[in-house]
Amino acid sequence: MSMKLLITGRDAGTVRFITDLAKTARACNWIVSIAAQPPASQMLKEIGIECDDLPGVTVGSSDDPNLQDLMSMAQRLVETHSPDAILTTISGPRAGIDEAILRLKSEIPRYSSQGYPGNLNHALGTQPDIVFVADSPAVELTAKQMSAPLPPIIPVGSLIAQSLHGRDWTEIRSLGREKLGCGEDVPIFVYFLQPLEENVSYVDSVIKWARCTSKLGRAIIRSHPGKKDSTILKNIARLGLNIVVEPTGLTSVEQIAASDVVSSAFSSANMETDYINCLLDQPGPVSHYVLPEGVMSIFRDSTGLEAPPNTTELCAAVTEDMNNLSEDLRYLLENKGKFHSASRRNLSVPSNVSATILTRMKEHMETRRSADTGVERC
Repeated sequence: MSMKLLITGRDAGTVRFITDLAKTARACNWIVSIAAQPPASQMLKEIGIECDDLPGVTVGSSDDPNLQDLMSMAQRLVETHSPDAILTTISGPRAGIDEAILRLKSEIPRYSSQGYPGNLNHALGTQPDIVFVADSPAVELTAKQMSAPLPPIIPVGSLIAQSLHGRDWTEIRSLGREKLGCGEDVPIFVYFLQPLEENVSYVDSVIKWARCTSKLGRAIIRSHPGKKDSTILKNIARLGLNIVVEPTGLTSVEQIAASDVVSSAFSSANMETDYINCLLDQPGPVSHYVLPEGVMSIFRDSTGLEAPPNTTELCAAVTEDMNNLSEDLRYLLENKGKFHSASRRNLSVPSNVSATILTRMKEHMETRRSADTGVERC
């Protein structure tokens, strides 16, 4: 008899995880339902994935006046789908449908899949039955941020990497640059915005990045899917800089592949950059984190990391002193080969993360059923 699985999500970065997990689950005879809030819900619909399009209700804490609406929405969702298991993704910084599902009083097994290492949402103080993470360092990092008693934290491989497996990134890079009208002699820089515009240091860093890169080559800014009316973009437009916003015809990963330097504060796009560079035969995009003091503190509070992923392995770079930004960008362009070699040497791209997650879920569910019925497993 097929089991019913409900997958939930909210953040843009979870869309590829959700689609990969749903596809694999259906191939393994699960009956899959997907429920998502914006921006993930809109992005899923744009690629033809059917989902329950939920209102974008979020809360900042368990004292938030909107908590009851959020919890009622989660309860209705469970009653509608009657799942045997629920797999949530992890978004933030506010709590949404994923965290509300975990807060419900229910006997349904609930699991969470972590994309960005160390990323947890503490807004409602909820914990799943199991957290699936990328690797052993992510296990340690996640455990430090959770309350006792700790749930099992199981390394299964990177969902971010898996979503990039099996594509011809050399051809994607070539076609992307062709669409942008840039030969290999024209440096392409792209910045992925995040919803951090209330932070003055963040806004200043993006504007300085725009000023620097517009003088060095083709500069492109990608707005965050959940915040298309970015005031940063309006401010940059007023400066009259030669900046392209949202080049048509390129998805975010196609844009990454076509670029030479991919910058952000700490977007998951940077990790995608590392893995795409690893999959390319020739040097491709270099991952670049822009983290001045006021933004670095947000990064550390959000992730528990001291430094961004893959920087200690020299697959990616960080600018902390904004006075060095222009010099750092030039260095990255001149040393793309070093970053490419480091990515090829230190990173691997798994193809079976979703299947591993589903296997671990089934094992846990069988163990629970055996314990409930007093039947010993063979």
